[in-house]
This record gives sequence, C-alpha cells and structure tokens, in this order.
Amino acid sequence: MASTTIRHRLLTLAAAAAAVISLPGCAEVGENAGQYAKNIGDYLNLRNSLLDPSQVGRFDKEKMWGHSKPVTWPILDHLEMADEPNKRWVNATDPLPSDLVASTREYVVGEGDFLQISVYELLTPGLDYQRQVQVNELGNITLVNLNQMHVAGLTPTEIEKLIGRVAVEKGFLLPNPGPQVSVSLLQSEGRI
Repeated sequence: MASTTIRHRLLTLAAAAAAVISLPGCAEVGENAGQYAKNIGDYLNLRNSLLDPSQVGRFDKEKMWGHSKPVTWPILDHLEMADEPNKRWVNATDPLPSDLVASTREYVVGEGDFLQISVYELLTPGLDYQRQVQVNELGNITLVNLNQMHVAGLTPTEIEKLIGRVAVEKGFLLPNPGPQVSVSLLQSEGRI
C-alpha cells in the first residue's frame, strides 16, 4: 500500500515537471501574449460582437491571421418564391356576419353512422332497452321486436318518433302516456 502511494506521488511529480519544462519562459509569454491573443481573435472572430452590429456577419477567411474584412451582401429588392402559391384559398373572402351564426339544424343520419338507442319498457317492464346500432349501407337499422326501419335521411328526433310509432303499432308500447325513446349520434361517417 505504501509503495502504491509513493508510485502515485512520483507520477504526479513527473507530470508537473513535464508541464513546467514545456512552458516557454515568463518573459517570452509576457512579450508575445498580445500577439497570440490578436491572432487567435482574428481566427476565431472574437471581435465579431453582438453588441456592435457592424462587426456581426461573415468574415474573410483567406486572411485568417491578418486583418479580415467583412463580406458584404447586396440588399435585395424582392425575394424569389421557392414554393408554388397555394390555389386552395384564392377565392376566400372575409367572414360575413351570417357566417358567424351557429347552425341550429339537427344532424341528418346517413349510412355508416353509429346510434345509441334507448327505449323504455320495450322488452322488460320498468327497464330500458339500450342498444348501439350502425346504419347499414341501405340506410336501415334493426331493433328487437321492431325489425328493420329505414332511418337514413332522418334526424335523431325523427327517428325517436318513428321508433315510438312502430312500437305502438306493433303493440309493444302503450300510446298513453307515450313511448319514451331516446336516440343519440355516437359516431358519424358524414361529419368531418
């Protein structure tokens, strides 16, 4: 263990001696310090300061150890178009007051739409019959005991009335106090 400590100290001393020997004399460093700093500053453009806008830019690298002059670029009158103009919005206009009015129309159901349907006491007294159905490619849906009904082109409110009317006609629901049917749109193929 003692030999390891001595060996470590000798290596540290040798490294320090090598560093001292490789350094130039103090007089030489003092005399040429300004010249070294100037040459390094010219090469690295240390004078290229963000505080002085006249010194910011590209500099002549051919004379990297001497005086370098800024490279000047002409001021352009216009920019060339790199991309084709987008023709999608050529006929666009500013919004009108009528464009800002929210639409109060109800959505019209179409093929591929998913509906959540709830009918109170359709199968079991005191319980809701709930089902998620998709409108097929013909515009129809199928419900238990009510068979197929064409619903494409109708709003959810109109579908509620249609299901209630068919359930009363087939005798599954009583006309008074009226059928309790709820139809809501879950997912639409027609909406963007």
